[in-house]
Amino acid sequence: MWCGADAFQEALDQLSDRFTGKPYHALFTATVTALEQRDEQYDAAIKTVSHASDSMNREQRQYFFENAVLGLLIDRRPTQAVLKLAQALNEPDSARAWSHR
Repeated sequence: MWCGADAFQEALDQLSDRFTGKPYHALFTATVTALEQRDEQYDAAIKTVSHASDSMNREQRQYFFENAVLGLLIDRRPTQAVLKLAQALNEPDSARAWSHR
């Protein structure tokens, strides 16, 4: 569940090293590929969740959110963020590395 958050911390540490003149390394290609696949799976899951929620009453939606959806969202945002940080790490121009959004 914390895959995105763990990778986010690693990328943030490497970016910090880069911008403070310390040795750094980009994230492993396999890690980035796995996170890209995970992000695609999150997109599909969120669409499915949204569709399923449409047919639920308020109480059902609340239960479903707390017991199924929240866990997805906890890792989805860090996964998306680490992909942006990976782009910045791979940018050869440090000034342009700041512009990845």
